[in-house]
Amino acid sequence: AVNNQDLSERPQRNVEGMIGEYVMAKWLHKYICGPGMVGDVDVWLYEVRFTKWESGVMPIQKNEPRDKLHLPFWLVTGKNGRYTIRGWLICRDCMWNKWWGELTPGRPCYCVPQSALRHPDEDPFKRPEPKQPVQATMFGATAITPNAALKDDVRW
Repeated sequence: AVNNQDLSERPQRNVEGMIGEYVMAKWLHKYICGPGMVGDVDVWLYEVRFTKWESGVMPIQKNEPRDKLHLPFWLVTGKNGRYTIRGWLICRDCMWNKWWGELTPGRPCYCVPQSALRHPDEDPFKRPEPKQPVQATMFGATAITPNAALKDDVRW
């Protein structure tokens, strides 16, 4: 068997994976153009992992392509027409030794628990609010408000 999987299960796994991608696309209001090439991004700028187990983990391979390490990976769970988007995490943040394990014998991966995922309503591409700017002085740094103007007599 390829990748230690029973070949009879591969079509089912492919269908389940496509269902997870469809669920994500519908939630994002994006279109799926149909089957893509191996290695393509799943939906828009997101990678999708699917499991039928409601309490399942999000599997991340150790050898994920370098160009996907900065992308959010999403976990979708469910079966029989009832699906839940559990959350997301940037791929590089999924690669902790404490999560290393095996979901399938002989096929180790990072098993990211749902408790580690960010909430689905959080925007993965929203930049955090800027912190209060800091004005450097000769004797250290003091916080200033963004709208505060420097005094005219300050010279460097």
